[in-house]
Amino acid sequence: MDLRALVESTSDPAFASDEGGRLMGWNAAAERLLGHPAESVLGRPCHSVVCGTDLSGNVYCRKDCALREMIRREEPIHSFEFKVRHAAGEYLPVACSVLTLSETRPGPDFSVLHLLQPASRWNEDGHLPEWIRRKAAGRGAASSPDVPTGSCKAATSLTRREIEVLRLVAQGLATNKLAEALSVSVNTVRSHSRNIQRKLKVHNKLQAVSLARHYNLI
Repeated sequence: MDLRALVESTSDPAFASDEGGRLMGWNAAAERLLGHPAESVLGRPCHSVVCGTDLSGNVYCRKDCALREMIRREEPIHSFEFKVRHAAGEYLPVACSVLTLSETRPGPDFSVLHLLQPASRWNEDGHLPEWIRRKAAGRGAASSPDVPTGSCKAATSLTRREIEVLRLVAQGLATNKLAEALSVSVNTVRSHSRNIQRKLKVHNKLQAVSLARHYNLI
């Protein structure tokens, strides 16, 4: 699995770390949101770059990462909100979905993919506050990063089989492994993936998983 390519395949801010907490993937949207270029953070401890806190300012990200311990214990990780530090020192509130990628679960070797949505605070009309849009857009960017556009109604229109596909995608299975697990053809899996993305109005599988987790479907 090319972890860096996987992280770069989504337009949402995303980064990935290995089982030891080292950053192994950091996409352009994460760079725009947090101000760190990929070449300056790859290989560094995740907690030293993200410097996450809870919404009250208490330290969240540490060397002994609670999320990695939950993964080792095979405990489910639900979407959550916290604050991450921009390179300039300002803290930004974000919503985070976590995907565990592993050849064998739980296994000693795994990667943790973080998908971010800026931010946890919305205007009354449902739009992102303007200051967060400007921060997320970065230096002269034309627009803010994508946010999930699928509604709750669209999410709940997924079939049982489509939810099963999403659940396996969230476990890090490639298309051929998905087909084997479901005892169907690769083309059938791809058809399910297209239908899921169409229903949720997203552009890739990672965004679909993030939205499904937001609505507690998986």
